[in-house]
This record gives sequence, structure tokens and C-alpha cells, in this order.
Amino acid sequence: MEIGKRRLSGRVVYLVGAIAIGTSLFHLYTAGFGLLSALEQRGIHLLLMLILTFLTYAATSRSANRLSWMDYFTIFLSLVSSFYLLFTWEEYTGTTIATTKDVICGLILVVVVLEAARRTSGWALPITAIVFLAYAVWGEDLPGLLAHKHYSLQRIVSFLYRTTEGIYGLPIGISATFVVVFVIFGAFLSNTGAGKLFVDLAFSIAGKQRGGTAKVAVVSSALMGTITGSPLAEVATTGTITIPLMKEAGYRPHVAGAIEAVAATGGMIMPPVMGAVAFLIAENLGISYFAVAKAAALPAILYYACLYFMVDFEAAKGGLKGLAQEKIPSFLGSLLRGWYALIPLVALVVWIGMGWSAMRAGFWSIVLLLLTVFIGKRKVLNWRTLGRSLRQGGENTVSVAAACACAGIILGVISVTGLGVKLTSFMISLSGGSLFFCLFLTAVTSLILGMGLPATAIYVMMSAINAPALIQMGASPLAAHLFLFYFGAISTITPPVALTAYAAAAVAGASPTKTGWRAFVYGLSAYIMPFMFMYSPSLLMEGGVLLVGRTFVTGILGAYFLSAGIQGYLIRSSAVIERILLFTAGILLIHPGGWTDIIGGLLAAGVLLPQWYQKRASKVSTSVDIARS
Repeated sequence: MEIGKRRLSGRVVYLVGAIAIGTSLFHLYTAGFGLLSALEQRGIHLLLMLILTFLTYAATSRSANRLSWMDYFTIFLSLVSSFYLLFTWEEYTGTTIATTKDVICGLILVVVVLEAARRTSGWALPITAIVFLAYAVWGEDLPGLLAHKHYSLQRIVSFLYRTTEGIYGLPIGISATFVVVFVIFGAFLSNTGAGKLFVDLAFSIAGKQRGGTAKVAVVSSALMGTITGSPLAEVATTGTITIPLMKEAGYRPHVAGAIEAVAATGGMIMPPVMGAVAFLIAENLGISYFAVAKAAALPAILYYACLYFMVDFEAAKGGLKGLAQEKIPSFLGSLLRGWYALIPLVALVVWIGMGWSAMRAGFWSIVLLLLTVFIGKRKVLNWRTLGRSLRQGGENTVSVAAACACAGIILGVISVTGLGVKLTSFMISLSGGSLFFCLFLTAVTSLILGMGLPATAIYVMMSAINAPALIQMGASPLAAHLFLFYFGAISTITPPVALTAYAAAAVAGASPTKTGWRAFVYGLSAYIMPFMFMYSPSLLMEGGVLLVGRTFVTGILGAYFLSAGIQGYLIRSSAVIERILLFTAGILLIHPGGWTDIIGGLLAAGVLLPQWYQKRASKVSTSVDIARS
């Protein structure tokens, strides 16, 4: 497993800060005034990220708080391999024969990228990359479909090192342009008070309701998800506030941790900032980022609606109350205090909707944020805030960049060996031409990979293998890629390895296993939703306004009854048959369609009306007894 980030002290802190700030400034400059050539932009980006990785992430537990010789050595190797490429890239063409220097520097870069991925993501991702590299070298000796023609080590390394289809391929390209700008934007928002604004708004919206503290976690995570796109970051920010409050209100520790984990995971699928994968989808399909965000909006809303209703029914079962009025901040007051943070977010959505590139929109949103903060909260805008934001922007991109570079190795091997085409044919054959069975296999594979791989790496692998198979079977390209995205995202709350749930369990002081399984239950709708939108384009906001509007309304109703079925509570505790009927009604209502809506509505009414009548009769009986006494 990874050792984690160092707690540095002394002069090294200033060195890391200077490099991280310089990294952010470089990316902001290229975002605002023009990118370099692809290899230059990606090469400089990866070099800076590698240096920061080896400075801030320990190689072993012995070097957890100090630099070791291994750190200096890997930084030196990173400089050698990167500078060689940056100074010679113009000499290389697709037909140029790789020299011995090319192969040596390429091998060096492969090794340092694998080490960077190990330090930031753990062993699973680099081991997966090593397996793919071994396949590229020795795959010709494999039997049947997996065999490929001979590729020399020289050709393999040259392809991974010298082209934009390997280490310097699309994943690191996304990290070097879109992702880093949005991470910097998120850092500026966080350091200028946006995080507190979102938590205050969540308290004012949901704090007084039953189970108010848990609903605050849901609402604040949904709001924070619009700017972070990182579940672990949300657990570290909103979770440290909401989890103790939930425990204080009466939620058991593992329940509080599970609610926060599921709420934080939704940040990956909540527009406008959805993490690196959303940008990869846009680039892979040749569509705008806005098109991806628009398609993801309704499923994300239904995801949070399901969780919100789950929390409500949990509170009803336990008789948990809301917060006292004196603990609830004013909604209008919160808006007036934090208006300066909302304007850039609104502008970001508008600019992306107007067709601006996500990178350009992100850059000008940062500029606008600085302007609005200067006008509305000048005391916050000082050199310390600027430095902290730029530093965090550089450092927080490290783990994404390392994963993207390592994923580039995997993608490069798939490309050079033709493995993707072979496995696509295998998937179609294995599923017998059935789209549903292929979707099921894809979902299971994604969840298994998610036990050790980050969402970016999962998507890169699955998009090269499974997406073509799904599309050949008739799936919409955007729906197919979003399907992969969803299951890569929710793998972080899927036992037995549920990293976001485990992080929340640590904050809650709860059992990781119990927290993980409870998170799986609370997030159950997320396992159903991707299958729904594969067959129902209106869930991705495709179709007329009336159709999408009806889909939204019935989807919310479906989320309500689905949550009631899972929790076993509607107006009162539900019997097993009632839970089955509610669960079925919820699925039918979420799935758009006239007959499914009618049948789902009738099933829901068949449970709702008797429970309502029984509760009303019970109240009348109680009133009569009181009057007689």
C-alpha cells in the first residue's frame, strides 16, 4: 500500500512550496495565453508533477518525514528523461528509428512513472501497468486470441516515450490542461471561503429538518462536488464538520461515516467539475465538456435525491430531530456574505454552456473570483491566501497526474499491440451479443478493478476495451462512456475495498467494514442508475423539454419510493412485501415510459395509501381515547 504524504519541515517546505506555486503559475499562464506543443506541455507538466511527487510522497515508512537518497535519485532520473525528450522531440518523426539513448531514457521514465503511481495510488496501478508491459514484450508466446506479433523492446519503449499515445498520451494531456486549472480553481474557492459558504447554505436549507445534520452532509457534499470532483477531498473537508455533528445527533458512527462517504462520492459525478474522467470522455468522443456535464446532471441529481430520502427515512426510524434554530445560519445572510464565491461558479457554467473550452472557462473563472473577492471580501485576498491557493493547486494535482501517466502506459500497450480490438471481440462473443449481459460484465469488471485502481485508470482501460463493444451492440457512445464513468466512481464505496468509506470511517471512529457495507446500501441507487440511462436517453437530457421534464418529476418520485423500499420505512415501518413493492415502484418510476410510470405509480399508491390510512386511523383512535379519559 502507499505510505502517504510526508509531513515535511524546515527548508524543504519552502522548496516544495516554491515548486508547487511555480507549477500553478506555469499552467495558469499557458491556460490564459496559449498552450505549448502537445509534447512540450505534457512533458513539462509531468516533470513538475514527478518532482512534487518524490518530494511530498514518501517511498517507505522510514522516510515519512524526511527526504531520502531515493527521492533525490528519482528526481534526478525524472530530470534526465524529461529534459532529453524536451530538447530532442522536434527531431523525432513517426518513422525515426529510436536510438540507444531514446530507449534508456524511455525505460527510465517508465520506471519513475511506475514509482510515482505506487507512492500516490498504491501497488495496484503500477502492477497492472507492469502486467501490460509484460504482455507487450512476451505476448507473442501466448496462445489463441491474446497472441500478438513480435514487438521489440526498442519499439515498445519508443512508442511509450516518444509519441502522444503512451505516457504523454491523452490522460496526461487532460491532466496538463483541464484538470490542473480546475484543481487550482477549487483551491482558490476553498481558501476564499466557498467551502464555508456551501456548508452554511446546507445548514440553512436542511438543518432544521429531521435528521438535519445528515442532510447537511448530503447538501454540502452536493454543493462542494460542483468544485472539487474528489471524494477523498470532500471527506477531508465537509466530513470533518458533518460526521461529528451526525454522531452528536444520534447517528451511529458507521452510519454517519457511510452517509458522508456516499455524499462525497457523488462529487465525482456532479457537474460542473466532475474530475479528470469527464474531460477524457469529452476528448474521446470529440464533444464539448458541456455536453458531458449536461448529460450527467440529471443522474447526479437523482443520486443525491435518493441519498437525501434515505437519510430522511433513517431519521424517521430512529426518531432523530433537526438542529435547534439558533444553530441554523440565515440562508439570505449566507448568500450575502458569500456572493463573491457564487458569481465565478455561475460564470463558469455559463461560459462552458456558451462553448468555451473548459480550460479557458476555468482560467477566467479564477480571474473573476479574484476580482469578486477583492471587491466583496478584500481582507481575505492577501499574499498568504494567494500563495496557499497556488501551492495547494500544484500539490493537489500530483496524484491525478501520476495516475494519468501510468494509465498512459496501459493505454499505449493496448494501442501498440492491438489488444483493445481483440478484447472487444472477446467481450461481444462472451456476452452472446446481449447488450444487458455485456453491461453486467462491464459493471462487475469495473468494480473489481476499483478495488485497487483510481477511477481515471479504470476508465482509460475500460474505454479502450468495453466501450467499443457496447457501442457495437447499439449503445449510445455518450451513454456507454458515462456507464464506465459511473462504475469507476462508485467503486470507492463498494466493499470489500471501499476507499472513500474507509476514509470516512477513520473520521467517524467506526469500523471500516461496517461503514463500507452501509455505504453500499445507501449508494444502491448508483448501481441501478447507469443501467437505466443506457436504455432511456431522456435521463441524459436527450429529447424535448416536456419529455425531460416528465423524466425529472417521475425520477424524483422514483428516488423517493426506491429509498423507502431500501430503508423499509415510508409512513411507518414496512413489511417485506411492502418493501418489495416500493423498491419495484421506484425502479419503474425512474425508468422513463408511460406504462412504467403508471404501473410504478399504482404499486407505490398500493403501499402509500394503506399506510397513510392506518396512521390517520391511529391518530383518530388516540384522540378519542384522550377525550374519554
